[in-house]
Amino acid sequence: MSHNSILYIFIIAVFTVFLSSCDTTRRLADDEYLLKSNDIDIKNRGVRESEISGLIRPRTNKKIVGLIPFNLFIWNLYDSDKLEKRNEKKRAKLDRKNEKRREKGRSEKEFKPVLGYRIKNNVGEAPVLLDSNLAQSTAQNMQRYLKNNGFFNGEVSFEVDFHKRKQKAEVTYVVNPKQPYTIERVSYDIKDTAIIKDVRAAIQGTLLRGGENFRITDVDKERGRLTKAMRDMGYYYFNQNFITYEVDSNLGNRRVHVKQIINNPVERERRRGREDTLIVQQHEKYTIQNVYIDPYYSTELETNFDDTLMTDDGYIIVNKRRLLFNHGVITRAVFIKPGDRYSQSNREYTHNRLSALNNFRFINIRFEEVTGDSAMLNCYINLTPVVKLAAGAELEGTNTGGNLGLSGNLNYTNRNTFGSAEILNIRLRGGLEAQQTNVPDQEIQDRSTLGVSLFNTIEYGIESSLTVPTLVLPSKVKGDRIPRYNRPTTSVNLAFNHQNRPDFTRNFLNASISYSWSKVDEVSTDFTIHPMSVSLIGIDKRPFFERRLEELNNRFLTNTFSNHFILGTKFNVTRSNQLTRRRTNHYLNRFSVETAGNGLSAAYRLAGAEKVEDEYYKVGNIRFAQFVKASNDLRLYRKLTDGSNMVYRLYTGVGVPFGNLNVLPFDKSFFVGGANDIRAWQARTLGPGSSVPEAGSGLNRVGDILLEANVEYRAKLTNMFELALFTDVGNIWLFDGPDVDPDAVFAFDRFINEFAIGSGFGLRFDFTFVLIRLDLGFQIRDPTLPNGERWVFQSKDTYNQTATQDYSLRQTLNFGIGYPF
Repeated sequence: MSHNSILYIFIIAVFTVFLSSCDTTRRLADDEYLLKSNDIDIKNRGVRESEISGLIRPRTNKKIVGLIPFNLFIWNLYDSDKLEKRNEKKRAKLDRKNEKRREKGRSEKEFKPVLGYRIKNNVGEAPVLLDSNLAQSTAQNMQRYLKNNGFFNGEVSFEVDFHKRKQKAEVTYVVNPKQPYTIERVSYDIKDTAIIKDVRAAIQGTLLRGGENFRITDVDKERGRLTKAMRDMGYYYFNQNFITYEVDSNLGNRRVHVKQIINNPVERERRRGREDTLIVQQHEKYTIQNVYIDPYYSTELETNFDDTLMTDDGYIIVNKRRLLFNHGVITRAVFIKPGDRYSQSNREYTHNRLSALNNFRFINIRFEEVTGDSAMLNCYINLTPVVKLAAGAELEGTNTGGNLGLSGNLNYTNRNTFGSAEILNIRLRGGLEAQQTNVPDQEIQDRSTLGVSLFNTIEYGIESSLTVPTLVLPSKVKGDRIPRYNRPTTSVNLAFNHQNRPDFTRNFLNASISYSWSKVDEVSTDFTIHPMSVSLIGIDKRPFFERRLEELNNRFLTNTFSNHFILGTKFNVTRSNQLTRRRTNHYLNRFSVETAGNGLSAAYRLAGAEKVEDEYYKVGNIRFAQFVKASNDLRLYRKLTDGSNMVYRLYTGVGVPFGNLNVLPFDKSFFVGGANDIRAWQARTLGPGSSVPEAGSGLNRVGDILLEANVEYRAKLTNMFELALFTDVGNIWLFDGPDVDPDAVFAFDRFINEFAIGSGFGLRFDFTFVLIRLDLGFQIRDPTLPNGERWVFQSKDTYNQTATQDYSLRQTLNFGIGYPF
């Protein structure tokens, strides 16, 4: 038996003894019962358990993977009475010391409880006891939930199962929703006949429809939706209090009649010595008279309405002498226009667009009714600018594709470069990184040439971007043809990066233009398109690396590690329902598609250019890449309890090289392994397929196809510490081609058998400003092993016969910054 196996057995044995020694009820009084579980028994499918489980009070003690009450164990390790006595002794001792310190004129020391007290109260969790009153309250809340969702005849009760010898109790809530009530019809009672036409237009999108189940939540949503629709039509003072409902459930056959009542405003007239008189009024539409914009608002300076500028589109700029901006960039972000009806949507959209300029730390939009003028409003937009120029330096830990490092940045920002809120960013960057390399043992001396023992890669570069707060498009597509999007920007980017690795030196130059915008409705959607991105990659190979490529005589690898020119287009879409719904269960999906070289190839063909060696074209003296690549990263986050959740991830991608270059550029290829995906393998040490790299090579760990799935359980131990259990599955593959290893090629009849599986556990340290992560992954299934020996529990007879040493369980410790996904 190996030393590793003995160590694992020892750890499991110690952990088992620890758990068995912990009696979770040993500190309870005789008449107290630990709440072991809360169960829900639903008698039909009308209600899902997830809908009502959140109503349960109290909740049981937190458990790791639903089994181990770790925090309760910690609580029970310490006797509260003994800890209090130790605290009293320590406090008395400190009081004597502080008295002497006061006599010497020195400041007093603050009392800190003994270590056991701090552990018990910061890490431990007091036992959650059975409380019949709270159980009864929970049943009543569940019944109220049923009624609010149309189950008027629903019944809820609870049962308690006592385990008196163990002093534990289980509570089961029996929920019988019975049949729900449905909406027979919806009618309207509109007190102000002048608004009937507008109300009819507003209710076209109603959430209350005949045949649907009656739900109070739908009634509340409809009240909010109708209020916003009326305010968008100019009814400035319209609010939800004007809308009431009457629900008649006496129609029989479980049907209800919903009457929506829209009341008139009522003003109370006070009279001296007599009862107040209520005066019923009518709803009025309001029109915007003037829009005043103060782009240099300050609470310390008085707004000067005598110092104004009238723009061509009717806006009034106040404090014009202090104006720092081209007023056009501000007015283009304002959608509240003089002469228009008041609109709540325009108000919200204006705030979003002004915020998207990233030039104001304070934005306030308010309206005042014009004195003596019926149904007119003045709008006041007050803006406080941020500091225009900023510079700074920062030191950060990096985790790029599982490669750890340190980097330093010098940053310069100009937030109003040309007077129209253009943001200029310049960043100088330098760093050290520990990368997986292809350095053979005999060339280990080459590492020392970098002058760093821990890190083997030096990197430095400069990045610059100029961001304009609008979509800079041809005039023919401007105006009303562009939908209303949030945060539209146009960016011009230029970057240079130099990377000095032990096996080669890489220079990267990129220039690109990008358009970004977002849209928020049921989900938040962010779009980014790079209509043009030009990259030049130069690779200067070390002599030993060059010799190794020549020995392998593999055109695939030679082309992968050669100079490239990439002229391409890229489009990204990110969708999430986390912000709009504030859900505990939410998703995030990132889709990307990229193409390169097609325009260049077509231009060369049209020009009748000759191919080099009758095979490919060159730009200058560099062969350009041609490919199509797409990837999708889907993440699902599900809350289990207050302190635990599950995260699921499905990551897929495919890149198809063709035409001018038969391989994907190294930077565009897929890889697996490392701290952020399949953590049982180091970065770039897995795949493609079931291929085994030649000894000392490790060059071909890149792929054209990626399939990966991850599942991770996260449980809070304390506010600072978090435990994780995870399983990662996946691999990469290549398309068939010259000099491609057949075991690396994707095939439908065997790709499932080539999945790698890694499982393990991790600890996370949350320091608020940064999350440090340690993940230990074990190789459960290795596709590079012979068939029949790939699972960790299978014998390794064939492998052991050819390997230099017998197989033992393989593991990788990953250090990461932030969550892996």
